[in-house]
Amino acid sequence: RRSSDLYSLCVFVFVVVMHLIDSIEQSNEILDRYDNFLFDCDGVIWEGNMVLPGASEALDLIRNRGKRIFFVTNNSTKTRDDYVKKFSKLGLVAHKEEIYGSADFTASYLRHHHPHVRKAYVFGEESLMQCMREHGITPVGGPADAEKPVPDEAAFVAMKTDPEIGAVVVGFDSTMNYYKLSYAALCTQANPSCVFVATNRDPFLAIGGRRKPGTNTMVAAVENVVGRSPIVCGKPSAWVVQSIVEDNGLDKNRTCMVGDRMDTDILMGMQGGIDTILVLTGVTSLDEVRGQDRIIPTYIASHLGRLGGHNIDS
Repeated sequence: RRSSDLYSLCVFVFVVVMHLIDSIEQSNEILDRYDNFLFDCDGVIWEGNMVLPGASEALDLIRNRGKRIFFVTNNSTKTRDDYVKKFSKLGLVAHKEEIYGSADFTASYLRHHHPHVRKAYVFGEESLMQCMREHGITPVGGPADAEKPVPDEAAFVAMKTDPEIGAVVVGFDSTMNYYKLSYAALCTQANPSCVFVATNRDPFLAIGGRRKPGTNTMVAAVENVVGRSPIVCGKPSAWVVQSIVEDNGLDKNRTCMVGDRMDTDILMGMQGGIDTILVLTGVTSLDEVRGQDRIIPTYIASHLGRLGGHNIDS
């Protein structure tokens, strides 16, 4: 079955995108072509707390070739320091300045595009609150509102919002509740110019072959009651590419995104104007790649180890 799938992949890739990474020569061509690599983490480098085969060797090779590496995640529940610790625990090297999360992109988006926002209501975890503070925005809500009671009709009518709140920010929130939904809705009603932003719209998290509700569970709930769609600041927004390129003085023509999700990683690369590599160790299957023609990766690899010239398909 594996050989059949790989044969089908070869046929599809050469017909549609013309680039399949399946040899050391092709790996070397890619390493010669790009100076900067942006990596998604879960489904590309690791799955849960297990490093995927060939990933560590590929990252080491890329660094040894003098390339710059950045790690780009839509997870808004962990800080950069949290990720440095996880990389270290897994025996991988990552520096704080190389790590970008959707919480960082959301806070920087507000700072750059809505500098008037000084206070934001946060529907999310402490990590998202921390990112807001680091970018000069005072966060309210978050974990502090986790235990607040469901307002009855009288209490809802009597609820007051802070007039200084200029944005409602939604990320993954493990303590999502009715109070938070009510307050977020009132903030946008009390201030029609209140900015509505989301860290990402990932529909689910793939864990152990199961689907766990993702950030879009929270975003959609707030969207329904607010009555308008949010500005998405994490992947697949082109803002992600723009931020990393501008922060680090990168040449977009020499930059490549490596990910496992078509609708976030690959679409972000396309919208941001950089090349992409889709690896098949995460949520995207071969059938899903073949079943559409809107999002097309520049390259496809069965796993990240291909960039290191590793053949572990058998």
